[in-house]
Amino acid sequence: MSSAFSKTTAIGCLFLLALLVFDKISRSPWTWQPIEESHKDIHIHIVMQSDAQNRGAPDLDDTYHVHLNQSHAIDFHPMDDAKRNQSHALVANQTHALALNQSHEIATSDSVRNNGTKSLTVKFIPYPHNTLGSGADMECQWETKSVSDPSAYDFIQLEAFREGICMPNRPSSAIHIFSSSEAKKCLSFRRVVITGDSYMKQLFVGLADILLGKKIQNDVQMTNSTIRVKVVEIANYWLAERHKKDESFPIAEYICDNICYGKNGASWKKQCANCIHLQTQGEENTTVTVAGAGVHILARLGNKDIQTAARELDQFLNMTKPILFVSPPHYRLEQVPEPYREKTSTRNTVWETLLPIIAPRKQPYVDMFQLTRSCYMENCSYDGGHRSRYVNRWKAQLLLNTLCEVVE
Repeated sequence: MSSAFSKTTAIGCLFLLALLVFDKISRSPWTWQPIEESHKDIHIHIVMQSDAQNRGAPDLDDTYHVHLNQSHAIDFHPMDDAKRNQSHALVANQTHALALNQSHEIATSDSVRNNGTKSLTVKFIPYPHNTLGSGADMECQWETKSVSDPSAYDFIQLEAFREGICMPNRPSSAIHIFSSSEAKKCLSFRRVVITGDSYMKQLFVGLADILLGKKIQNDVQMTNSTIRVKVVEIANYWLAERHKKDESFPIAEYICDNICYGKNGASWKKQCANCIHLQTQGEENTTVTVAGAGVHILARLGNKDIQTAARELDQFLNMTKPILFVSPPHYRLEQVPEPYREKTSTRNTVWETLLPIIAPRKQPYVDMFQLTRSCYMENCSYDGGHRSRYVNRWKAQLLLNTLCEVVE
């Protein structure tokens, strides 16, 4: 009898406890708590070369599971099919869930032109190219767009509409969202060399995505230098392979790695200029040189001497002609990790100090400062400086609008 009573009492207590928990949950909105730093476990896809293939092509058939722990150490091990599919879906959802509330119908207009059923002629714009503008003219608001006829666009264009685009307020000419085919036509039989710091590596990968018509490395986010170097290597390789098969395919390369960062003393200017010259001599009429730096120069100067940093960049640009300069990005300090926030606080002033120096003499440039400043959503950046892959593809679209024009 007492045993039965005890069981009944226990069941009753559990039932009351369940009711209390349910009542608390029903009266409180669900909230997602941030994961503690020590428990973060990020799963992404990356393709790496095996030791046996170091001298050959990267093996794009092997998919690996990547574990990034708190210290950013990387541990690679093969991923089974089930985990591969689950991880790919997870990353795609996390990466491209653009934090926007509205979706707009895309239409042919003065600010946005699509290929639709029209046959558009794409032309290369010779040096000094087409500087789109700066400051308030390049301010923009990120948005996603829906299209009435998806068949009128290619994969690259549709993904841009889905992931997010940022149309400048008052560019010098209408912004066109280039398809992979249009980008290739514009740069056909030409060579585009990109150099500079890690932000230029990200721009290069964005351009490679467009030219190849696919997302290199399953769109893996380049959250540290190890991954960034590997993705750049693979992009360089496959762009070269495409050119080998079709000589009309543009030659696009990231060159002079580490030499043009600006971190190796004031002599970086001459070293970088010499490296670019050696890589492009005799090709001045067919090669576009795109360079960008600033952050590491200022860091070398104690993150304080902004005037000297701007002067070094100005001197470098005068040493290297013809050249297209890409501005440093905007830093969102609230996203910068706390240990680096104070020394990062002055980096936003490099571009605003350099611009009044180079603009009057009509130095060609691409202002990426306003574009990155406008991308305040959480999924735009993991550290307040480096940007997500979809943002880098949009940077590449602005680069293409600087180098190419569409004639209807």
